[in-house]
Amino acid sequence: MAQPLISLIHPTARVAPSAGFPLGWRGAERQFFAAAEHPELIEYVLAIDLAQWEEAQEHLSFSPWLRATAVCNRGRCNAVDATNAAAGAATGALIVHSTDDYEAPPGWDTLLLAAASDLGREALVHCSSGGARDHELYIPHIITRVRLDKLGYFFHPSYRSMYADDELCRHADADPACAVIEAQHIKFKHDHPIITGRPRDAVYRHEDNPETHAQGLSNFNARQAQGFPALPPEPPRFSLLMPHDAGPAQCERITAWLAEHYRKLLPEAELLIGGLGHQPPNRSANRNSLAAQATTDLLVFLDDAVLLDPEDIRAAVRIAESTGSMVRFSRVAWVDRTPQPAPYRGAAPYTEAILQAAPGIPVSVPAAAIYSTISNPCGMINAVRRNVFERIGRWDETYVGWGEEDVAFGLAAETLASVHILDATGYHLWHPRAGEQDQGSPSHQRNVARSKAYHKARGDATAMRYLIEHRRPEVLSVPEPVQPPPAARKEWRGEGLSILLPHDPGDPRRDRIVAWLEKRWRHYFPQAQILVAGTGRRNRAANRNALARQATGQVLAFLDADCLLATEAVRQAFSAAQDGQTVAKFGTVAWIGERATRRILAGNPRRTCPVEAGDRVRAGQRLPGLAWFVSRETFDSLGGFDERFQGWGGEDNAFTYAAEALASLTWLPLTAYHLNHGAGEAANKMAGNTAPEYAANQQLAAQYKAARHDPEAMGELIRCATSEVLVP
Repeated sequence: MAQPLISLIHPTARVAPSAGFPLGWRGAERQFFAAAEHPELIEYVLAIDLAQWEEAQEHLSFSPWLRATAVCNRGRCNAVDATNAAAGAATGALIVHSTDDYEAPPGWDTLLLAAASDLGREALVHCSSGGARDHELYIPHIITRVRLDKLGYFFHPSYRSMYADDELCRHADADPACAVIEAQHIKFKHDHPIITGRPRDAVYRHEDNPETHAQGLSNFNARQAQGFPALPPEPPRFSLLMPHDAGPAQCERITAWLAEHYRKLLPEAELLIGGLGHQPPNRSANRNSLAAQATTDLLVFLDDAVLLDPEDIRAAVRIAESTGSMVRFSRVAWVDRTPQPAPYRGAAPYTEAILQAAPGIPVSVPAAAIYSTISNPCGMINAVRRNVFERIGRWDETYVGWGEEDVAFGLAAETLASVHILDATGYHLWHPRAGEQDQGSPSHQRNVARSKAYHKARGDATAMRYLIEHRRPEVLSVPEPVQPPPAARKEWRGEGLSILLPHDPGDPRRDRIVAWLEKRWRHYFPQAQILVAGTGRRNRAANRNALARQATGQVLAFLDADCLLATEAVRQAFSAAQDGQTVAKFGTVAWIGERATRRILAGNPRRTCPVEAGDRVRAGQRLPGLAWFVSRETFDSLGGFDERFQGWGGEDNAFTYAAEALASLTWLPLTAYHLNHGAGEAANKMAGNTAPEYAANQQLAAQYKAARHDPEAMGELIRCATSEVLVP
């Protein structure tokens, strides 16, 4: 399909039909394409606000012949940000702004292309819409891509709605580099309340009101007086860190090519390359040095001979940012590698073909280029937030020479944070190996010995932290697991912890479970604050918030009243949440059967209660409910639990999604156990599913899910929630 000449961008808040717009946004879309003479030269970009994205899915269908796409506006819910989101996805040479209330004349596309004959210049096309301000507002707004690329936006993002189009037109008039093409013979219809008197619906009132007028006029006057200043350059979004010490000529060629490639394809990143020149090399020290120089809080460590798809790098960054996990790729493929143990001296045709190509053009590596592939490599790429990087102890600089430091880093991340394996491939380009890169080299053998301690501490947060804090270059192997002294492990008895059990009495089965658990927690954690209470309403979010207001602990443990945890799991979750940024959850939830629950409750809560394999009736991974450990500071920053959730379901999903977007959500490699309520448990859940409020809960939870990777949108959701908080 040929590159489109025209991009028709259409921001909308009318995702569904209404009385004023019986076809919703689709009325304008159909009319524009019906009036076009060459629809094959047009692409259509629809922009929908994040808050309506889930609702819009049932209405998003396009004709198969139509070159159309829908994009989510993750900014503010207004026409300015939605227009800019659509413009950012457009690929045409002429950008035409449409809205729900526009109607195009017959052959509008041919007329526009004739008027704007030179699409390689900065230009704005002045058509007619029949309004009183036709002479100064140039509606509909049409600019060339060259103009869009220079500005960096369609409407300046400092506006909420009103007067953004005034700036677009006055700026073009005042800029000698921008041509204003007079084409008022092309007459569009604009069925707007100001022009035609049509009724003003909620969308019009949201965009056009005294507040948006005042903000827009003040902003326009200020910016016009300053000559419409350009957007300041955006700070880098993440840091690409490529450790590199000078080496053979082939290594230098690869590193230089990759650096230029990433600079062109990842302009939003800062790229830092370098090494400390240690002999033998110390790749951990090189990486730590680059991390210290980085100016962002999203760190992406790349090997200096590995080719990665920029879109996969961006995906890794998004996951690391939103989840707090350390992200790595699922595969590495060696290009031109041979099975010879000696350094390869033959041709490397595929690597050479890549290096001969111009950097900055996406590369496709053919299957024939790959000698071998390894699954789940520890190195090649590691994307991590800076706070998580510090928590897992940075890179271990006791690894000298080649190998294993990435294994240690991965095990520390798995134990003290979490690891996400992204389904993506990195391609290791061929270069000659130095002797120290052989697996049998002395440095590699020493590093393998060091890694034994990390393997032994895997899954034990206390042991892993102790290992990290006691790193010593002279320790080459640790025959036994490194553990702090037993006395130190038993010192903590719940100081600084509030265990919060939301519970309204009345169900004998639940009452018995809560009483047993309360005795258990008071015995094992006598210094912890244990609170059990309910508000008397069917609102679990309100129950939890009420308990949080009474809590005095530094760390709040929100446990469902049927949640059983091992005491060591409580210690590790408390420790993880102490950093003031982490929301710690349990990676596995296991449901305990009715018979096993009766056996547990019949036992002494002050003694160990073993859970056997046969006790589990089912299990799930990374479930949103049952237990959260979070610092008071982080809990308050998340706005608490959203009390708009009534009855059963949704509030636990919402809080977990909020933590994913605004905190460091960490899934611990531990299990939480759900005790059985008896035969009525399934019936109770089904009753919740059919309750009138359940559908509303699911709709609200869907908004949280849609915002889980967007901190700004999540912040807006939380502000809405806290403005409606229900205080008993």
